[in-house]
Amino acid sequence: GCAKDKRSLSSESTVESSASILTSVYVMQAGEFIKVGLAENIIARLQVLRTHCPIDVRVAYCSKPLPRNEARKIEHACHLFLIEKHVRGEWFVADASIAINFINKEAIAERLEISRPVQLRLVG
Repeated sequence: GCAKDKRSLSSESTVESSASILTSVYVMQAGEFIKVGLAENIIARLQVLRTHCPIDVRVAYCSKPLPRNEARKIEHACHLFLIEKHVRGEWFVADASIAINFINKEAIAERLEISRPVQLRLVG
């Protein structure tokens, strides 16, 4: 009865809220490598990558927050565009500007306004 109704309401609101999550498309640079991915919190993502990467990682680009499905489309298209430069996972050997230009062109094609200057204040 009542418990089942609460569960179904809870799962419906979870589905609705996950569809409305805003996510940024980013390009990280680590030496000759770039990583194209998604993050809800770019600073937290950078800190995780810095913990696991033996070379310095920096944010080369971070879009404005987008609906997750739109961000995923752009990320996936960029991965396909860079496929010949693929190393492992979401890492590629490529110049960050190539990925950034592609991401911006994809956004224009999708009629999305995503560009913003990256201004992060990080310690360490």
